[in-house]
Amino acid sequence: FDVGPVRPEQTEDLALPISLAVDVDADGLIWCPETMPDWGNAPCHRLLCDGPTCLGMLKAAVSVHFDGQRMQFPLDVFTSVGNIRQHLAVVLEKDLGSLGLFGPGKRHRSDATGLQAGQHLEVGFLDFLVVRVLLPDTSSTQVEGVAVEVDGETCGKTNASGECRVTLRVGEHSLQLLHACFGSCGRKVPVNVVKGATNTLVVLGDLRLWVYACRGVSKLAPVLLMLATEPVSHDGPPVAGRIWGTGLTGEVSVAFDTCTEFVLSRGRDAEESGTRCSLASIHMEASLENYAWKPSDAQALGDEECSAYSRLRKCPAVLGSLDPVLCVRFGSEEEWLRAADFGSASALAARMSEVARVPLERIELHQTGTKLGKDAVVEWGVPVDVMELALLRVRVVTSCCCSPLEGAHVVIKEQKHHVHPSGSTDHIAVAPGRVEVRLVHVATFLSETIIVSPGANEHTFAAATQFLVYITDPEVDEEEESVAFDPSFVWLGADPGHVPDDALVAHGQVCCRNFGVEDVAVALEASEMAPVVFNLGAEPSTWDNRPCMLTSLRLTCHRRGFVWSPKKPSPLEERAEAIGGCEFLRILACPVSLGFLKRVDGVSTGDMPSTPNTPMKGASGSSHMYALMQREPEILHKPCSLPEDDPHAHMAAKPDTGLELPEHAQPHLPGRRSQSSTSGTDASGAGPEWQNKHEASDHAETQLEV
Repeated sequence: FDVGPVRPEQTEDLALPISLAVDVDADGLIWCPETMPDWGNAPCHRLLCDGPTCLGMLKAAVSVHFDGQRMQFPLDVFTSVGNIRQHLAVVLEKDLGSLGLFGPGKRHRSDATGLQAGQHLEVGFLDFLVVRVLLPDTSSTQVEGVAVEVDGETCGKTNASGECRVTLRVGEHSLQLLHACFGSCGRKVPVNVVKGATNTLVVLGDLRLWVYACRGVSKLAPVLLMLATEPVSHDGPPVAGRIWGTGLTGEVSVAFDTCTEFVLSRGRDAEESGTRCSLASIHMEASLENYAWKPSDAQALGDEECSAYSRLRKCPAVLGSLDPVLCVRFGSEEEWLRAADFGSASALAARMSEVARVPLERIELHQTGTKLGKDAVVEWGVPVDVMELALLRVRVVTSCCCSPLEGAHVVIKEQKHHVHPSGSTDHIAVAPGRVEVRLVHVATFLSETIIVSPGANEHTFAAATQFLVYITDPEVDEEEESVAFDPSFVWLGADPGHVPDDALVAHGQVCCRNFGVEDVAVALEASEMAPVVFNLGAEPSTWDNRPCMLTSLRLTCHRRGFVWSPKKPSPLEERAEAIGGCEFLRILACPVSLGFLKRVDGVSTGDMPSTPNTPMKGASGSSHMYALMQREPEILHKPCSLPEDDPHAHMAAKPDTGLELPEHAQPHLPGRRSQSSTSGTDASGAGPEWQNKHEASDHAETQLEV
């Protein structure tokens, strides 16, 4: 600066110190004068001519406003908010804790907050505000984790006690509380902080819950219905249902399908009414196709020792489950059973046996029209039809006298059932309706479709009498060349196992009287061994205890070169008169011989040529016949003879003696030997055999046609 022209009389005045003040209009700067140098008595302008002298500085500063006044603090001295607060507490003589520096957002700065040049702060008085968040339930549950925003700035979160302590400038503020219990938008609350007062704000949150469904990994795992305090991602099935509970003014009900919000009580309403509600009043029901709803324990949300909401915050609660079920249909009724408990058909059948009070063996399960075996896996989601089986007892009797036929088997649906000696099977469980029944026996076979009614049923099979008629020739000694003159036996049997391998087919006719007193005749014309079947018509309901109708059976048999000689009386009739009973059962046990085929010439079987009829001559009627009776009396008159090893020897009855000859015509045959080694003994004890081979060969010359 220039001090102007210097006059001689002013030389001493120029040596005085110079004061300098600078008004700075630039924001963020402050004038800081330096201490003037000690120039002594020397003129200052001379000293200034030696070099410039620093009179002060313009420093970067922060502006602080208080009570309408502006104060500036250089940043090289005041580096933080805490430095300024300490300075102000001394200058203003105030408690350090009651002073605060605030920015434009009304949020006081912490002591560690840094400063910037040109920054404007405002001095205000501070006080504490305690924000407490509770729920309107009976336990007044403290809500942890509520974010507290004051005037748009986050101040903290509530602790486990549901409290958040914030330091605010004295005056009015706007609080924003953010938490799931306040919904997605949170809740705004105005507050006025009073200096020196106990500033506490109690806010009631909403009893806001979320219900959702989740499914396990297993196919048969139940679908769980969960209740949580926060929304969750939904990956469960679309379950339909309803959740309800008692709120502040009555019942609150919400329908749900996926993850659904359920507000039992709102905090604003609870603050106004002062009432509380309980989570124990919450109930739920749900439905899903092929699932059955099962609510959980009623105490799941009703434990008074611990807040239900606190438990829900730690872990969602299961309010119920939808279990995969089997729809079991029993007649017109339906029952739903948990599928996981009945993996096999046997377990399900046992359960239905208990429910229906029906024996297990009478329970039959069907699925999609197919019968389920004991070890079959029950398919979940498909209805199961339970059928109560009827009881069927099959009785098998003979058609000749209604005697029980033992040894037979009854086959129903490929299952064999034994016929007991009493002639009946055990009770057989079958489905009501048309049932095919097959009777299997060594001597008979029968298949019939019957109608089975519900309950107990009994059906009687009158088995047709089935016989085999066959011939056994006498044994021939291979070392001898003579022809065997023993008669051939004609047998009546029922068991094919009794027929010898070398038996011959018999031809002729079998006649027997049926139950209606009618003669039934069957011709024996088959070229191979075939059974003769008689259905004599006897039934237990009409049987009048008459003798076995097989006693009337008569057999006529013919064979080339032989003459038929039946036994008289018939062995069947004799046994029936002596001991009674069923002749078919006796024949089934052992064949019986009804007569003989006696050779009428000395040729072997099938070798005798046919000859024309010859008139009878002489007193005896025919010289040839008389000569034959003289030379072959054994052929026509000898008793029945069987070898010892023949299986039918013990059954041989006394044969018919054939033609009766006068005493003078009885032949005398020398040279006859005993047949102790090759012949058996029949009922009369006789069994001779021809010895003279030459004599046997003479018989070939005799020709006789019968």
